[in-house]
Amino acid sequence: MDIEMNPMNPRATKMRTSSSQSSASAVMDANTGATTFDSTPATSINKYHFSPQELEEWITKKHKTERTVVMLVGLPASGKSTIARQLSRFLQKSGYKCDIFNAGDVRRKMHQQLSTSEFFDPDNVTAKRQRDTFATMAMTDLLSNLQDEVINVGFLDATNTSIERRKSMIEMSRQAGIVDHFIILDVACDIEEYLLFNINGKAFNADYRNINHEVAIADFKKRTKHYYKAYEPLTKEEIDGFEPKVAAWVNIRNCGKATAIYNPSNCNDEIVMLIAQFADNYLEDDGKRYMEAVQAFYSKV
Repeated sequence: MDIEMNPMNPRATKMRTSSSQSSASAVMDANTGATTFDSTPATSINKYHFSPQELEEWITKKHKTERTVVMLVGLPASGKSTIARQLSRFLQKSGYKCDIFNAGDVRRKMHQQLSTSEFFDPDNVTAKRQRDTFATMAMTDLLSNLQDEVINVGFLDATNTSIERRKSMIEMSRQAGIVDHFIILDVACDIEEYLLFNINGKAFNADYRNINHEVAIADFKKRTKHYYKAYEPLTKEEIDGFEPKVAAWVNIRNCGKATAIYNPSNCNDEIVMLIAQFADNYLEDDGKRYMEAVQAFYSKV
């Protein structure tokens, strides 16, 4: 398979250069099943012997060196963090090293005082600047872990609900020059009973430690209204305008009752196919258990 020349990805360029300087053929031994690769550079002939198992392991290891950013997009209480954790576990089963970088965790670490709903008011210019900084710090940490090969899939868990923020994050990825795939996971929820269930859970998070539960719920509802005021939904036109091209835009709505996948670069690499599979099967694999939990919650209420 041809490898696209990517000026921001020196590893891809190196692979193309190497392949242009040599030719190779593969022969399988009928008795042992081993595959022999004859590599013929200009000055020498080298032979490499792999058993079928070793060949499969080599292909897998090579593939897992690709680096992927999964940027989450979605309003508070839409289910973003939950779905990110589920997708991370799903990819780990296929051998990927994943981690989640949460802008809210950075905020709580750097912004010690309680972040009430007013901190998320889009008219609060100082707070908006701080929120953008926290997202940038999370993205910087993610890219650093990709660079150091601690992981090969990093999730940026933040709302990223503005065009400006999304453009900034993909530009950081481009400038890093190490990212092979940039995938957007767009999570949405507009069913009221699901939203109220999610908000009830949010009222127990670290933002509301030692805060009365009813007070926390009321504050989080105000926070969500602030985000709605400034929310700029993703569009196909925005996706098409990104440079470099996004490998995939994956949308999961209402715990998988509706899903959509847009592949503007026609990428069919394994990571894209796996995430598409995850989205297609989300309702059956995870969504139904969520709906059972919602039903149980309201039956108690």
